Amino acid sequence: MLVPLSFIDGTDEATSKPLITTELHLRRAVVMSDANAAERRTFYQSLLEISWLPSALRRAVMAELGLSLRKQKRAFEEGGTITMHHIIEERKQVMRAQRLRPRGGIHDAVVAEIADQQGMTVAALKKRLQRYKRRRKN
Repeated sequence: MLVPLSFIDGTDEATSKPLITTELHLRRAVVMSDANAAERRTFYQSLLEISWLPSALRRAVMAELGLSLRKQKRAFEEGGTITMHHIIEERKQVMRAQRLRPRGGIHDAVVAEIADQQGMTVAALKKRLQRYKRRRKN
C-alpha cells in the first residue's frame, strides 16, 4: 500500500526542541494490488509530476499512458506563445488608447518590445505567432 506523508519541521516554542510532525493523506492513498485502470492512470500521472524522475522511467510511464514527449513539450511552448499573444494584444490596445503611432506600425513596435523582453529575436517571435495562429485555425 502506498501511503503519502508530508513532514513538517519546526521547533517547540516552549522547550525550543526540534519538532517534526507528519500528516497522513489517506484520501490519496492507493492500494496498488487492487488498483483499477483509472487508479493506475492517476498513479502514473502523479509519477510524471516528480521532477527528478529518471528519463528512462519517465519514457516508460509516458508510453504506458499513451503520451508523447514531443506533444507535451509542444503544449508547454504553446502556453508561452498564448501568453505572449495576449500580452501583445493588451499592449496594442494601450498604445491605441494613447494614440501612439510608431514608425512601422503598432503591431511591429509591440512585437519588437515583447521579443526584447523575452530575449528573442523579432523574427523568431513573429514565426512563433504565425505558427500558433495557423494551428488555431485547424
